[in-house]
Amino acid sequence: MKQLTAIILVVLVVGGIALGQTKSAPKPIPDICRGVIDPYDISGEKALFYAAAGVDNELTSDEFNAARGKDKTFARKFDSWKILITFDKDKNGKIDWNEAGAYRQETRRKVMGSFDKNKDGKLTGDERTAANKALAAGRLSLGSVSAARDARRTQWRADMLKLYDKDGDGKLNKAEEAKRRAVYEQARREREERYRRERELSEHDANKDGKLDTKESAARDADRADRERRKKEFMKKYDTNGDGHINGDEWQEAGPALREAIKKYHTDKFDKNKDGELDEDEKAAMRKDHERRRQEGRKRYELERFDKNKDGKLDESETGARDKWRKEHEAERAKRIAEYVKKYDKNGDGKVDDKERPQGRGRGRGGRGRGGPRRDGN
Repeated sequence: MKQLTAIILVVLVVGGIALGQTKSAPKPIPDICRGVIDPYDISGEKALFYAAAGVDNELTSDEFNAARGKDKTFARKFDSWKILITFDKDKNGKIDWNEAGAYRQETRRKVMGSFDKNKDGKLTGDERTAANKALAAGRLSLGSVSAARDARRTQWRADMLKLYDKDGDGKLNKAEEAKRRAVYEQARREREERYRRERELSEHDANKDGKLDTKESAARDADRADRERRKKEFMKKYDTNGDGHINGDEWQEAGPALREAIKKYHTDKFDKNKDGELDEDEKAAMRKDHERRRQEGRKRYELERFDKNKDGKLDESETGARDKWRKEHEAERAKRIAEYVKKYDKNGDGKVDDKERPQGRGRGRGGRGRGGPRRDGN
C-alpha cells in the first residue's frame, strides 16, 4: 500500500510539473511580417484591400474599422486609420489602392528601418522575432505627429520621380540622381545668395533707403571679408581631413569652439556698456533681434514654398496651404523640443543650458533660415 501511494505521488508531481510547464509555455508569435513587411506580397495586399473596400473599390473609415484585426484582412491591428488617411492624395475622405499602396510601402520602410540591423534588405532571426513582437504588441510607432511629415516625404519622392525619372523605371539611376542634385545645388546657391543680400541690406543700410550707398557698401565689403577670413581660419583649424566639411569626430572640438565664437559675436554686438558681459536688458535685446530674424527667415521660406504663381505674395488658397503647414510644423517642432529637453535637462528646470547641451553641432533641425527651434526650447 505504501509503495502504491508513493507511485501515485510521483505521478501527480511529475504530472503537475508537466502541466505547469504547459501552462507557462509562451505562445508562438505569429509571423505578422510575412506578406505585409518581408516579403511584401503586393498582389496579396491588393486583393485584401479590395475585399475590405467594397464595391466602390475605395476604403472608408467604417470599412477599415469593420475589417481591422480580423483574420486575412488588409487592416491589421497595428494599422491606424488616422495615419492611413494622411495618404488621401485627392482629399475625398476615402483611400484607393494607389494611396493604400503608398501607405503600405511607408509602413514597410519604417519597420525595416527599425529592425533590419544588418541592412541586408530582409528580416531574419532575431530581427524578425523583434519586429513581430513589436507589431503584435503595438509598440512600434508608425505615425502620430510625424505622419503628416512622412506623407509629405512620400509625396516628395513621387514628385522627384515625376521630374527626373526619364526612363520610367520607378527609380533614379546615377545620371538622373546627378541631374536632381545639380538642380538642387543651383537652387540652394541662388537662395543663399538672395538671403545674403537681404541680410546685408538689413545690417548695412544705415539710412534705410532700401539700397547701399558707397559708404554702406564699403562696410558691407569689410564685413564680407571678415566673415570669409574667420571661416577660412575655422576650417583650417578643425577640418583635419581636408574634405571641406566639418563632420564626424571633428565636431568634438569644432562644436564647442563654434558655440564660443557665436557667443563672443553676440556679446560684441549687444554689449552696449562694454563690460564684457550681457546684462538682462542686453539679453532681452539679443532675444528680440533673434526673434526678428527668425520671423524674417520664416516669411522668406513660406513665400518661396507656397507662392505657386510666383507673384511675390500669397493669395487665399496659398495662405490656406501655408496655415495648414504651420499647424503641422508647430506640432512637430513642439514634439522635438519636448523630446530634446526631456533627454538633456538634467536639473529639471525645463530647459537645456550650456553645461547640459550635448557636444556636437548643436543646431536645431529647422536651421537659421527656416525659423527652426533653439535647442534649449526657447
